[in-house]
Amino acid sequence: MTNEAAFVTLRQSIPRCKMLTYGPNSAITSLHFDEFARNNPGFKAYFDPLPFVEFDAVQIDSGPFDHESIEIWGQNTILVRDRLTPMSAFTMVPQPDWVMFLLPNVWKGDFRVAGQLSDPGDVFYLDAEQEWFTAAAARDTLSLGVRRSVLSKACANLLGVDFVDLTLGSHTLANGAAITAVLYKIYTKATAAADEVGFINGRLIVPPVLEADMISELASALNQSTDSEAMISEPHRGSLYVVSRARDALRKAGPAAVSIANLCEEVGVSRTWLHHSFIAVFGISAGQYLKLHRLSLAREYLLNSTISQNTVKNVSIGLGFSTSGRFAREYRALFGEYPSDTLGRVW
Repeated sequence: MTNEAAFVTLRQSIPRCKMLTYGPNSAITSLHFDEFARNNPGFKAYFDPLPFVEFDAVQIDSGPFDHESIEIWGQNTILVRDRLTPMSAFTMVPQPDWVMFLLPNVWKGDFRVAGQLSDPGDVFYLDAEQEWFTAAAARDTLSLGVRRSVLSKACANLLGVDFVDLTLGSHTLANGAAITAVLYKIYTKATAAADEVGFINGRLIVPPVLEADMISELASALNQSTDSEAMISEPHRGSLYVVSRARDALRKAGPAAVSIANLCEEVGVSRTWLHHSFIAVFGISAGQYLKLHRLSLAREYLLNSTISQNTVKNVSIGLGFSTSGRFAREYRALFGEYPSDTLGRVW
């Protein structure tokens, strides 16, 4: 699906928005993204400075993992525009004091956020009280992360009250159109300011005064929302709980040591409900997720040149593949190259 209305609005409101590119001569250039995945081994390294405790990416479709992004930082905010080509499932565990507003602009097929299918114009409020799950192909998204305590104070100040509780749970905002307009406005101002300020300590920065205005505008739009409680339906909440518990088991034991039966036992659900939950959250079965998770980890290990013992054989055995030949075939089907080719580029 393509969010045509939102994308047209974005292009009209930001007709010549300047994107960013990194390199030896780091500079802001018109309509270019940072081709991060091509210049930096290990996609997870991209997320190290971001406000996440944990991040996991599982590539679902075959082909290169093309990722382009722009990040603009403030003291209490981070604005991110992302483009990602292959169908991929993301799990993010944010730092406790952060919330995020996620606006899908363009995507192919289904865009799943916290077990819900995105419709054109939807804006999602992602709460740090829960893991953030997304799954989509050919995605172009705009995200604004804000410290919850700072946004809560801004909301309270505008309402003339002592405290506003923003522990709302992850859900679709009821006034998506108003929030969308604010996000586009913030994006326009922040990119223009970053163009002027440039890089400071390796980051693109939004000035403090402008950041305060951005937070105030967002708080005003949020105060006008009818969302007083999280709007996740019980079936979705059940699926999110199951997937979250299953991923806990993966974290503790490692993907190679966990079978579908183990996951069912750990979570306390049937194979059918485990399958249903992963379909609802990521669009693929638990078995498919487990296999693709292992293959994605294998690629990360092979790209990690600091671990000298990472041979193709060691990686395939360590991640539970029965033979190196089977591992190589499945790896090539997903990533378009053999594992030895990946390792050869690093060495």
